Amino acid sequence: MSRLAQTAPALAATPGFDWNSYAAEQCAARDQHTARLDAAEARNARFGAMLDNIAAGLIAGMDEGTS
Repeated sequence: MSRLAQTAPALAATPGFDWNSYAAEQCAARDQHTARLDAAEARNARFGAMLDNIAAGLIAGMDEGTS
């Protein structure tokens, strides 16, 4: 059972609870999390490209040393 399903009855019984604002907060939290994941993915891609360049340079250096 999801956390929302477990807490929904208590939330609904809370006087003045607004489902619309709750949903907006949850969507904003999800969007922030997605943005953090996207930023991490971009950092990982840049790091991978840097490692590829280092490896290519090392291989080129080894090729020059053997010729």
